Formats: sequence, structure tokens, C-alpha cells
Amino acid sequence: MTVRIHVGAHKTATTHLQSALREVRADLARAGMGYIGPGRLRGGNGSLEQCLRQPGRAGAASRAVGESLRAARAQFGDLLLSEENILGGTRRSHIFGPEGMLYPRAVERLRYVITLLGRPRASVFLSVRDPASFVVSAFHQQVLSAREVLIEDYVRDVPVAALGWAELAGRIAAMPSVTRVIVWRYEDYRALRPEICARMLRPELAGLVPDPAPNNTGMSQAAYELYTKRALEDIEAPLKDLVKEAMRALPRGPDRPGLRLLDDETYARSAAHYAAEIERIAQIPGVELLRPPSSPAPAG
Repeated sequence: MTVRIHVGAHKTATTHLQSALREVRADLARAGMGYIGPGRLRGGNGSLEQCLRQPGRAGAASRAVGESLRAARAQFGDLLLSEENILGGTRRSHIFGPEGMLYPRAVERLRYVITLLGRPRASVFLSVRDPASFVVSAFHQQVLSAREVLIEDYVRDVPVAALGWAELAGRIAAMPSVTRVIVWRYEDYRALRPEICARMLRPELAGLVPDPAPNNTGMSQAAYELYTKRALEDIEAPLKDLVKEAMRALPRGPDRPGLRLLDDETYARSAAHYAAEIERIAQIPGVELLRPPSSPAPAG
């Protein structure tokens, strides 16, 4: 029995991969590989998030989710669970911790998921992304959920250009129940996708996974500026309505680029920090960094 847990992160093509795996779930099951994605973890008699808000005190929800996960383990020789909200959500309080920490409750939440699974040892899969790009994309998700208006509020006191992916990978790798952490850059996702599928499943099953076209075009910079203008002018208007109206009026396209909400210096410092973080990740015991074939191996 092999248990694999894909924890995201958010905004790193996680939904694209989950959609593809969902399409072939029945084929995987016939080959002895169970797949559990967000569709089974966010509804029904109890959601995983209910359990993770107060680990050990979710009562009926924990019992229902635990029974379902342990039944899947008993049914399949191999099991893959994919849910980015294991790390936390994209709300400011979920995603940012002190001193550049990312997902401050990630270990606590992952530990409880492993408990619900019956305490197996598990491999963990984590995708990382340039911090500035990641933060803007996570903020965009909060805008679409009508929880945020201004990027300045979302990143207040957050060292965006120095966020710690290596620290997060190290915390996860140090968990006694985690056998290894497989990490890749979101920016390498297209090139690494066949290998990612082979590692998450089994090599002979990777070819079953389709490659659907991306369907999330996102918000244009012009639409965001229109949204913030209207939101600040009319505090009574529902934010969700303002978001939809702005995106409909000014859709993203060749003449309307996507969001670029931070200053050029922050983007430049973030890129330099990210390159150093990737090399740090490659040196963490228990962590395997996947690189495209053309990428140089880390020194040492």
C-alpha cells in the first residue's frame, strides 16, 4: 500500500491536474489506483475543511471523512489524495505567517489528514511558484471570492519578495510520517507534467491522464482597476457583482494583459530570491526536486 498526498500549493496548476485525474478516475481504479480529489473532500456528510479547522474536535465530520479515507485505503493498493486546502486557504491569515513563513498551519493540518487516513507513511507532492506571481494570483482568488479589494491590504507587513518555500518544504519533510517530499516549480509544470503524473500514479498509468486545455483566463489589470474604483466609490454594492461586471466589461486578452499589481523592484527581488530558494530546496534531506531535462543540477 502506497499513499501519496498532493498538497498543491494553490495557484500552481493544481486544478488543471485535478481535472485531468478526475476524468480517468474509473480507469485508475480498475488498475488498483485510487484517486480522491476535491470533489469528494469538500462535500457530503462532512468536508475535510470542517475537520481541519479544529483537528480532533470536528465530531461527526471527522468520523465521516476518516471512514471514507480509510475505506479507500482498504480498497486500493495505491492511493492518491489531492487537495490544496490541506495547506490552508488563500486568505491572508491562512497563507502568511511570521517572518516570511508560508502556510503556517500546514504541518498541523497535514498531520491530521494522515491521522484520518489511519496514520500511513506517505509521500507528499508540492508545487512552488515565484513568490510575487504566487501572491498576486492568490490575491486574485480572494478578489473573485469577494473577500479582498486592495492588494496593499492583502500584503501589508508581508515580505512578498522573500517568502519561504524552502522553509515550508523542510517543515513537511521533517514530519515522521512523511517518507519524502517531491517538489517542482510551477513554471516547469508543462515540461514536467508526464513525470509528475508518473510519480503521483505509477509509470504505466501516467499515459492515461489527459491534458485538458486551461480554462482559467483570470482578470485583466484594467478590470481590476475598474473593480477597485467602483468598490471604493460604492461601498454598498456587492463585491461579487462588481467583480463580474468589471471582468465582463474588460476581459483579459491580447490588448488587456493580466494582473501586475506589484512594483518592478519587488518582482525583480522575488525572482532572485526564488532562484536561491530552489537551490535550497534541492539540498533539504528527504526532498526531491524535479527539474526539466535541460535544467542544470544543483552544485554540490
